[in-house]
Amino acid sequence: MQRSDRTIKEITHIQVLEKYDDGILRQRQVLDKAMRERITIDRRNKTVGFDLIKNSIFTGYFLNRVKDQNGKLTLIYEQN
Repeated sequence: MQRSDRTIKEITHIQVLEKYDDGILRQRQVLDKAMRERITIDRRNKTVGFDLIKNSIFTGYFLNRVKDQNGKLTLIYEQN
């Protein structure tokens, strides 16, 4: 969550701006554009939400949901 620059080559810098009990606020440098997002972890509902903050190019959110069926975990990815 804090180091997406390890898996996405277009991210050249990442900084955690604030930490919360349920997530973080981070800023990433993506293709020479600064992007802020609020990441929220909901352990009870098994979700991680990514909300873009004050972005002049993109709006919306991403939601990762973990579904457990008899011990088999599946990641469900949603976007708006």
